[in-house]
Amino acid sequence: AERLVIDVALELQRLGNKVVIYTGFRDVERCFQEALPRHLGGLLSVVVIDPFIPRSIFNHFYALCTALRCCAIALRVCLFTPRPDVVICDIVSLPVLIFKLFSIPVLFYCHYPDSFLVTTLDSHRNSSFNEDGVRESIGRKVKKSLGIVKKSLSKVYRKVTDRLEEFGMKFATRIAVNSEFTKAAFSSAFPNVKTVPKVIYPAVQTTVQVKNETSSRRELFEVLQESDAERILEN
Repeated sequence: AERLVIDVALELQRLGNKVVIYTGFRDVERCFQEALPRHLGGLLSVVVIDPFIPRSIFNHFYALCTALRCCAIALRVCLFTPRPDVVICDIVSLPVLIFKLFSIPVLFYCHYPDSFLVTTLDSHRNSSFNEDGVRESIGRKVKKSLGIVKKSLSKVYRKVTDRLEEFGMKFATRIAVNSEFTKAAFSSAFPNVKTVPKVIYPAVQTTVQVKNETSSRRELFEVLQESDAERILEN
């Protein structure tokens, strides 16, 4: 996902557009070479905005905190930076609502529905009684009950984050996916999103397509038609 965003930014920049990547965190020891600060050889303009929201709450609620952090970043972009012609957002969809409130067109790129990537494992074991282990059995029962409660709360939390993800996508100007397979998964995961995703494959120009530039970029242009967003792509 991260590599795709970097490649899209590089391609749009190569076409003469001004591209700025906003993020809440960047580790210069691990990020891609192109995303490094300019003085370290980076090729892209990357702005790190501290949203003043923790990445987790006691090592829990990562998804919710990430959504809130991205919304805070989106709000600061809308309020304190030059107005963008178009925003390309991926993975976290809730910030799309913020940009919609400021009438900024958004292309949301869905790599794959997050709800389909989460696997829940049932690790609870049945307790058994024996004459010498009554206390141990009671402890196991308590542990099992707490595990069931935790599992139930996790399911509720997962449903809330899934609905927030679906809610944010409803406000996207256009939605793109990387394959027909992902498009089918998208329709299954988000039945209430009426926007039909556009398949862009490959998402960026590959070395095989150097002599034929019509496929990837033309599809990206078509995705953003019927809005002012195409101005940033047609320079």
